[in-house]
Amino acid sequence: MTTLTVPAPAAPAAPAAAPAASRLRGAVSAAAWRRARYALCSLPLALLAAAASVVSPGVARRYRALVRRSLGQPATPAPRRLVGRVLAHALIGLPVNAAATLVLGWLGYLSLINLAYPIRPLIGMIGFDPHAWGGPSYAGVWACHALAGGVPLLLLLLLTARAFTGLQSRLARTLLG
Repeated sequence: MTTLTVPAPAAPAAPAAAPAASRLRGAVSAAAWRRARYALCSLPLALLAAAASVVSPGVARRYRALVRRSLGQPATPAPRRLVGRVLAHALIGLPVNAAATLVLGWLGYLSLINLAYPIRPLIGMIGFDPHAWGGPSYAGVWACHALAGGVPLLLLLLLTARAFTGLQSRLARTLLG
Protein backbone atom coordinates (compact mmCIF):
# COMPACT_ATOMS: atom_id res chain seq x y z
CA MET A 1 0.00 0.00 0.00
CA THR A 2 1.29 3.42 -0.97
CA THR A 3 0.73 6.52 1.09
CA LEU A 4 0.66 9.94 -0.34
CA THR A 5 2.17 12.77 1.61
CA VAL A 6 0.88 16.18 0.99
CA PRO A 7 3.28 19.02 1.71
CA ALA A 8 2.14 21.55 4.27
CA PRO A 9 0.95 24.82 2.82
CA ALA A 10 3.58 27.53 2.75
CA ALA A 11 3.25 30.33 5.27
CA PRO A 12 1.87 33.48 3.72
CA ALA A 13 4.52 36.03 2.86
CA ALA A 14 4.69 39.12 5.01
CA PRO A 15 3.11 42.09 3.30
CA ALA A 16 5.62 44.43 1.71
CA ALA A 17 5.99 47.81 3.33
CA ALA A 18 4.03 50.48 1.57
CA PRO A 19 6.24 52.63 -0.66
CA ALA A 20 5.05 55.81 1.02
CA ALA A 21 5.87 54.45 4.47
CA SER A 22 9.36 53.40 3.43
CA ARG A 23 9.97 56.78 1.81
CA LEU A 24 8.82 58.53 4.97
CA ARG A 25 11.04 56.30 7.09
CA GLY A 26 14.01 57.16 4.87
CA ALA A 27 13.14 60.84 5.00
CA VAL A 28 13.51 61.00 8.79
CA SER A 29 16.48 58.66 9.21
CA ALA A 30 19.75 59.56 10.89
CA ALA A 31 21.35 59.97 7.46
CA ALA A 32 18.65 62.49 6.49
CA TRP A 33 19.36 64.55 9.61
CA ARG A 34 23.12 64.37 8.91
CA ARG A 35 22.53 65.57 5.34
CA ALA A 36 20.28 68.39 6.56
CA ARG A 37 22.90 69.49 9.11
CA TYR A 38 25.60 69.52 6.43
CA ALA A 39 23.44 71.40 3.91
CA LEU A 40 22.50 74.01 6.50
CA CYS A 41 26.13 74.60 7.54
CA SER A 42 27.74 74.12 4.12
CA LEU A 43 28.25 77.81 3.28
CA PRO A 44 30.19 78.91 6.38
CA LEU A 45 31.97 75.56 6.52
CA ALA A 46 33.23 75.78 2.93
CA LEU A 47 34.35 79.40 3.29
CA LEU A 48 36.21 78.70 6.54
CA ALA A 49 37.84 75.59 5.10
CA ALA A 50 38.94 77.45 1.97
CA ALA A 51 40.54 80.21 4.02
CA ALA A 52 42.13 77.86 6.55
CA SER A 53 43.43 75.36 3.97
CA VAL A 54 45.62 78.05 2.43
CA VAL A 55 47.36 78.41 5.79
CA SER A 56 47.37 74.72 6.76
CA PRO A 57 47.01 71.96 4.13
CA GLY A 58 45.90 69.55 6.87
CA VAL A 59 42.61 71.45 7.06
CA ALA A 60 41.90 70.53 3.43
CA ARG A 61 42.19 66.81 4.23
CA ARG A 62 39.93 67.15 7.27
CA TYR A 63 37.39 69.19 5.29
CA ARG A 64 37.30 66.60 2.50
CA ALA A 65 36.79 63.79 5.04
CA LEU A 66 33.99 65.74 6.75
CA VAL A 67 32.21 66.45 3.47
CA ARG A 68 32.43 62.84 2.30
CA ARG A 69 31.24 61.49 5.67
CA SER A 70 28.36 63.99 5.91
CA LEU A 71 27.17 63.25 2.38
CA GLY A 72 27.48 59.48 2.82
CA GLN A 73 30.24 58.99 0.26
CA PRO A 74 32.79 56.18 0.72
CA ALA A 75 36.28 57.07 1.91
CA THR A 76 38.85 57.09 -0.88
CA PRO A 77 42.47 58.22 -1.05
CA ALA A 78 42.84 61.99 -1.28
CA PRO A 79 43.90 63.37 -4.67
CA ARG A 80 46.97 65.54 -5.17
CA ARG A 81 46.75 69.33 -4.90
CA LEU A 82 43.87 69.10 -2.46
CA VAL A 83 44.18 72.74 -1.33
CA GLY A 84 43.38 73.98 -4.84
CA ARG A 85 40.47 71.56 -5.05
CA VAL A 86 39.05 72.79 -1.73
CA LEU A 87 39.30 76.38 -2.96
CA ALA A 88 37.54 75.43 -6.21
CA HIS A 89 34.88 73.51 -4.28
CA ALA A 90 34.20 76.53 -2.04
CA LEU A 91 33.96 78.98 -4.95
CA ILE A 92 32.07 76.83 -7.45
CA GLY A 93 29.74 75.51 -4.76
CA LEU A 94 29.02 78.99 -3.40
CA PRO A 95 25.60 79.43 -5.11
CA VAL A 96 24.35 75.96 -4.09
CA ASN A 97 25.70 76.31 -0.55
CA ALA A 98 24.22 79.80 -0.14
CA ALA A 99 20.82 78.67 -1.43
CA ALA A 100 20.89 75.60 0.85
CA THR A 101 21.78 77.66 3.91
CA LEU A 102 19.11 80.27 3.22
CA VAL A 103 16.26 77.93 2.24
CA LEU A 104 16.91 75.37 4.96
CA GLY A 105 17.46 78.09 7.54
CA TRP A 106 14.09 79.63 6.66
CA LEU A 107 12.30 76.25 6.72
CA GLY A 108 13.94 75.44 10.05
CA TYR A 109 12.84 78.77 11.52
CA LEU A 110 9.25 78.32 10.33
CA SER A 111 9.13 74.76 11.62
CA LEU A 112 10.55 75.77 14.99
CA ILE A 113 8.12 78.64 15.59
CA ASN A 114 5.21 76.33 14.79
CA LEU A 115 6.42 73.35 16.82
CA ALA A 116 7.34 75.53 19.79
CA TYR A 117 4.36 77.89 19.59
CA PRO A 118 4.72 79.17 23.19
CA ILE A 119 8.15 80.73 22.45
CA ARG A 120 6.65 83.21 19.99
CA PRO A 121 6.35 86.06 22.54
CA LEU A 122 10.02 85.53 23.48
CA ILE A 123 11.10 86.38 19.93
CA GLY A 124 8.82 89.37 19.49
CA MET A 125 5.86 87.69 17.80
CA ILE A 126 2.27 87.90 18.90
CA GLY A 127 1.56 85.30 21.56
CA PHE A 128 -1.64 83.39 22.18
CA ASP A 129 -4.65 84.56 20.21
CA PRO A 130 -7.96 82.77 20.88
CA HIS A 131 -8.92 83.36 17.24
CA ALA A 132 -5.81 81.62 15.88
CA TRP A 133 -6.02 78.24 14.15
CA GLY A 134 -7.08 75.61 16.67
CA GLY A 135 -8.51 78.16 19.15
CA PRO A 136 -10.06 79.04 21.51
CA SER A 137 -7.89 76.93 23.86
CA TYR A 138 -4.14 77.43 24.09
CA ALA A 139 -3.53 73.67 23.76
CA GLY A 140 -5.63 73.57 20.59
CA VAL A 141 -3.72 76.48 19.05
CA TRP A 142 -0.38 74.87 19.89
CA ALA A 143 -1.43 71.43 18.59
CA CYS A 144 -2.86 72.88 15.40
CA HIS A 145 0.25 74.93 14.65
CA ALA A 146 2.55 72.01 15.45
CA LEU A 147 0.65 69.42 13.41
CA ALA A 148 -0.45 71.60 10.50
CA GLY A 149 2.65 73.78 10.24
CA GLY A 150 5.60 72.41 12.19
CA VAL A 151 5.66 68.74 11.23
CA PRO A 152 4.99 69.23 7.49
CA LEU A 153 7.61 71.98 7.31
CA LEU A 154 10.11 69.76 9.10
CA LEU A 155 9.51 66.97 6.56
CA LEU A 156 9.81 69.52 3.76
CA LEU A 157 13.13 70.66 5.27
CA LEU A 158 14.49 67.11 5.24
CA LEU A 159 13.33 66.46 1.66
CA THR A 160 14.74 69.80 0.48
CA ALA A 161 18.02 68.98 2.21
CA ARG A 162 18.09 65.71 0.27
CA ALA A 163 17.81 67.64 -3.00
CA PHE A 164 20.52 70.13 -2.04
CA THR A 165 22.89 67.44 -0.79
CA GLY A 166 22.38 65.55 -4.05
CA LEU A 167 23.83 68.56 -5.88
CA GLN A 168 26.52 69.04 -3.24
CA SER A 169 27.45 65.37 -3.41
CA ARG A 170 28.01 65.49 -7.17
CA LEU A 171 30.08 68.63 -6.77
CA ALA A 172 32.16 67.10 -3.99
CA ARG A 173 32.71 63.88 -5.92
CA THR A 174 33.89 65.87 -8.94
CA LEU A 175 36.07 68.45 -7.23
CA LEU A 176 37.28 66.79 -4.03
CA GLY A 177 37.78 63.36 -5.55
